[in-house]
Amino acid sequence: MNEENVAVKDTNPSVKKKKRMNPNLYSALTLVLAYVMMIIGQLLGYFMLPVKFYMNLDAKWIFIFELYFSFIGIHVVFLLYTLAFNRDVFKSFLPGKDNGNTLKMFAWGTVAGFRMNTACVIIALIHGDIHLSVGRFEIGYMLVSFLFVLIQSAAEEVVTRGFIFQRIKSRTNPWFAAFANAALFAALHLGNPGVSKIAIFNIFMFGFALSVVMVFTNSIWYCFAVHTAWNWCQNIFFGLPNSGLVSQGSFMHLDAARASIFYDPHFGVEATVSTTLVLLGLIRFFAYKYARKPSMATAGMTYSEPSAAELVNTETGIAGSEASDETIEQIEDKATSDELSAKMSDTTGIEESE
Repeated sequence: MNEENVAVKDTNPSVKKKKRMNPNLYSALTLVLAYVMMIIGQLLGYFMLPVKFYMNLDAKWIFIFELYFSFIGIHVVFLLYTLAFNRDVFKSFLPGKDNGNTLKMFAWGTVAGFRMNTACVIIALIHGDIHLSVGRFEIGYMLVSFLFVLIQSAAEEVVTRGFIFQRIKSRTNPWFAAFANAALFAALHLGNPGVSKIAIFNIFMFGFALSVVMVFTNSIWYCFAVHTAWNWCQNIFFGLPNSGLVSQGSFMHLDAARASIFYDPHFGVEATVSTTLVLLGLIRFFAYKYARKPSMATAGMTYSEPSAAELVNTETGIAGSEASDETIEQIEDKATSDELSAKMSDTTGIEESE
């Protein structure tokens, strides 16, 4: 009788566990899927370009429309796909304190991107590798160009630190996901003009550094901001090559340049030692900042300040995840009983002395 019940239970399809795909195969298919979807998104983006509107404008406007705005199609493809098939990934793009996507994080990411790129440019200036002249500052063009660069930079982050990182992390671990998406991110730039070995290495480092940010904060908005500020700062503000592509309209203009470890005439500051150093600095900052929270490094969780319950549990040696109202009540009851005992002993002492 027992053997028959076991046989029925084993052959019942309703109780069979769904077999999961091999993590390595799943990761490889994720990379292929992301690449195919990105191509579809780029094609869609070109169809979405308002060609009749911008073709009569200056060359600088044509440049930012075709180079930056065209990435809008990637947003459409990936957001629709994740909304339909990967809700967890889709939710990671939405605003919220739980996933670190706040205006505060976006603002800090913007500041970080500006500071890192400006530091690299200043080093090249001090070393005498570049000479810049100041042009005309057009506030309208600057604001619109920043928005368009945000579209392009955020699209690359949606593909890499968003889609690829989140999916691979769910089946493997955050650090393997960080390496995998950074490798694809670097591979996507192999065809850029003037690319070199150190340029590809730094692009990989850029992707890995932002993956470290994701591991510790889970804030894709911070990655959006850093990437946008970096690209806009060097391409639109300083007028230097962005991954080998020179802007047709910028606030500053490059008058002369020479090759050195701090500047590449073909690829700009991205192919220099200074970029390597600032990216290592970003990695060190987040690793040091969250070194006291090892659980985040393994789970990719968002850090939050400990609650009163967690503080109580820390003092009693109980793990934060095991906090309970019952434990706190026990502590409070113990404290109350101790106070009563002390008062009773004091009363007893007075009576004896009398």
